[in-house]
Amino acid sequence: MLSIEEPLEVGPETLKHKIDSGEEFVLLDVRTPWEYDAWSINYAGVEPLLLPVQDLFSQPEAVFERIPLNKEVLIVCAHGNRSLFAAQILTSLGYRAKSVRGGMNILNALCDTAEIHIDSELLILQIRRIVKGCVGYILASRETGEAAIVDPQHLAHTSCLEETKRLGLRVVAVVETHRPLDHISGGHKLSETLKAPLYTFSTLQPAPNPETIRLGSYTLQPVTLNQHLNYTILVLSKPGSKTPTAVFTGDLLFTDGYARPDTLGAANLEEQAKALYQLYDWLFENIPADTVVLPSHCTPQNIRKGNPIQATLGEIKSRLWSPKPRPDELLDFLLKHLPQKPANHELIAQINTNPQKYLPIADERQLRDIESGQNNMIIRKHRPP
Repeated sequence: MLSIEEPLEVGPETLKHKIDSGEEFVLLDVRTPWEYDAWSINYAGVEPLLLPVQDLFSQPEAVFERIPLNKEVLIVCAHGNRSLFAAQILTSLGYRAKSVRGGMNILNALCDTAEIHIDSELLILQIRRIVKGCVGYILASRETGEAAIVDPQHLAHTSCLEETKRLGLRVVAVVETHRPLDHISGGHKLSETLKAPLYTFSTLQPAPNPETIRLGSYTLQPVTLNQHLNYTILVLSKPGSKTPTAVFTGDLLFTDGYARPDTLGAANLEEQAKALYQLYDWLFENIPADTVVLPSHCTPQNIRKGNPIQATLGEIKSRLWSPKPRPDELLDFLLKHLPQKPANHELIAQINTNPQKYLPIADERQLRDIESGQNNMIIRKHRPP
């Protein structure tokens, strides 16, 4: 009987399925320690075992010490080349080992969805890139099928199209709450593909005539928080209601930490931190505590299959603003814990400023590489000590 050699590669969806289903396996990262420290898989709290591919040769005893022979091994690297080589080595040693095809480059674009239940009249679908931690939304009236896509990313383009088609929605607006620094926006391309108007409410390119977007009995309305910085959030509410249902906060407010002050456009970090303090103070004082906050970033370790990233403003206030810090306390805290800016942030900003010029000539693999790295948009502490 002829034996058919089992393939040594699996798709990224297989890795996600194994994590989601709680299967026992070893996730092995064979990149260098520098690559691993800069960015690694942290989806659903899973942490890969680091064992650089060269150590499979130089330290063979470490393989058997650190990797149980009876466990399946899935292997990742940057683009799937080193991991495939490692799978061949481990297979020769008796392991059931598979390389994750395309590596971190492909995983960078892998999305999942979670439905947000706020009102029976509304459909809100959260689209998350599980390794990057970028978040976008499809929201629609269940009665009319009118839909808006909020804060889409270029690498989530296919997911947005597939979900709107699956749900039979008619997209009437594509909305960007901000101009991102860590990922390439998908607003321009989606607007062209779906022939839907693009609304931008960003610090760099405010919409000249912001309009109210209607989705059945609900509206989306931009609210400018700071005229000088022109920072805007997007408020979801019913006409005539005195309280909003939800707010899309872009890169201003997150469920698990503070925003980077250096995205606000003020003259220096100190002025930016003061502006952020004023924005938070206004939000916590003027928007009801039960309003649901829907941000554009999250920590990947907090993503779980089917569980949306959301919190009420009151819950976030208890983490970040209770007790209320003094302006100088918040400034010191933010500057002390400010992470590095996202990788290639200047190039990403350039592409986002003029997508018509750059995206038509860009290669998708190249775009995924440009976005490689942690999003670094959240200062992840509960509150200043």
